[in-house]
Amino acid sequence: MTTSSDVDNLGERAADARDRLDTLVSELDRRRHLVARARQTLTARPAWTAGAVLALGGVVTGAVLLIVRHRRNERRFSTRARRFGGALGRMTSHPERVARSEPTMGKKIVTALVTTVLTTVARQALSKAMASPQRRSVPH
Repeated sequence: MTTSSDVDNLGERAADARDRLDTLVSELDRRRHLVARARQTLTARPAWTAGAVLALGGVVTGAVLLIVRHRRNERRFSTRARRFGGALGRMTSHPERVARSEPTMGKKIVTALVTTVLTTVARQALSKAMASPQRRSVPH
């Protein structure tokens, strides 16, 4: 059985939903008008539109070409040799920076766990191999 408070509550929820829907519809209408104005502006000035599209295409093409050229340059032997020479120079200037730092506590714990697990697995495999007699086929 429904009471008047349930009906009022349902009416309020419906009103809130209508308000939200009205807000969404008005926002969609505003955006539709914005797109229509942009389309109208683009079709009214075709030379500017073509210029903008060509400029954008040129920027994208230029960026791609620069990236490709940089990657090719990085793969060349002379570039790699120059970088290696610089690294050797830095190593001789500051040898204290070359050595690795102490591992963190988490790395130490993970290393201990992995070592323990692998040792246990190896021991079990070795004990199984030693316990089971190997059958050798002897030719008759």
